[in-house]
Amino acid sequence: MPTTATLSTKSLPTRSKEKGQVIIPKENSATALEVLNFKPLNNKPIRIMDSNQDHSMHRSGAANIFVKNLDKPICNGQLFDIFSAFGRIVSCTIAKDASGQSKGYGFVQFEQEEAAQNAINEMNGMLLNNKPVFVGPFIRKKERQNSLDKTMFSNVFVKNLSESTTNEDLENIFGEYGKITSAIVMREEDGKSKCFGFVNFEIPDDAARAVQELNGQKFDDKEWYVGKALKKPERELVLKKSYYQSAKETVDKDQGLNLYLKNLDDSVGDDELKELFSDFGTITSCKIMRNPDGMSKGFGFVAFSAPEEANRALKDMKGKMVRGKPLYVAPAQRKEDRRASLQARFSQVRPVAMGPGPSVGPRVPMYPPGAPGLGQQIFYGQPPPTLFPPQDLDFSHGSSLEYSLQKHLC
Repeated sequence: MPTTATLSTKSLPTRSKEKGQVIIPKENSATALEVLNFKPLNNKPIRIMDSNQDHSMHRSGAANIFVKNLDKPICNGQLFDIFSAFGRIVSCTIAKDASGQSKGYGFVQFEQEEAAQNAINEMNGMLLNNKPVFVGPFIRKKERQNSLDKTMFSNVFVKNLSESTTNEDLENIFGEYGKITSAIVMREEDGKSKCFGFVNFEIPDDAARAVQELNGQKFDDKEWYVGKALKKPERELVLKKSYYQSAKETVDKDQGLNLYLKNLDDSVGDDELKELFSDFGTITSCKIMRNPDGMSKGFGFVAFSAPEEANRALKDMKGKMVRGKPLYVAPAQRKEDRRASLQARFSQVRPVAMGPGPSVGPRVPMYPPGAPGLGQQIFYGQPPPTLFPPQDLDFSHGSSLEYSLQKHLC
């Protein structure tokens, strides 16, 4: 029973509708999709999909995911490579502007909703080309607008109140912005004010206006915080973001001050290490990492008060013999930066196809043992390594798309 494969591409001649159909035996359709999808035709990659697929799922948005904050060099084929590990992909595209440049976001339509959910769970927040990507369910524009409307709030949280502030005070101050249904100052069991409270408006717009006008204002020499009253999960999310932002700022502040040392003799202690580096400037911290039993792990860190001091130590101490061992000295890196450096190195390794010709395999990046796997950062600065050497489809001398398909499938 033959099946059809639809080519949805802008690589066909400009007078066409940029689509075409090729009928091939059903048993060969998977091979055609695997081998020829995103291959260049007229200097543009073609996209291939089954023409007899169920379009109702595509129209409903089920199993469709939205990916944003993509690095500009990432193309359709590479996005396909990344997400094909989670399940069969029906369509995959990156949005482009009028000049053909990536807009930094795209869409991936899976055949199964379970595959789409797994992709969201595993890939959301992962690093691609050193950029964290957002991966979530595709939401239509009308639904996004409805969701935005639902985020409107009527309950306002106010803190840093003076102990003398009463419910009536809140009613009088916030009542200037609209009708209030309730206003309360939270108190201890003995009646002492907790110095925060809640004000509920009848109309959300009035609540938003009160937040905008009153946040940061001073009452009784106290600067009020006024904002949307958050539920517990929302508060936890805000605190989590704040924590990670603070941690990132701390690390960025110390960038260039901290040195990483390794190949240390087990007998070298913190004091000796500090003495070795003290001639280069003011040391703010010095530590050799140890196992739970107290034995040295053979590496450690030295932090200076200024980047120039760290640079001098790096230049003069690199390779210096300490207890008969050459010392390794390098700028300390965050864990994700070290991983990025390794992955960038691995991305240059291209596996060699075995046998007399290319064999069909999964269109996912191939890495050597020990390289990053699923769920880790993937780097794309060049076409992804696959088992297939890049080929241009030959349509010269009167040959046709059907002939090219037969040539690759035979």
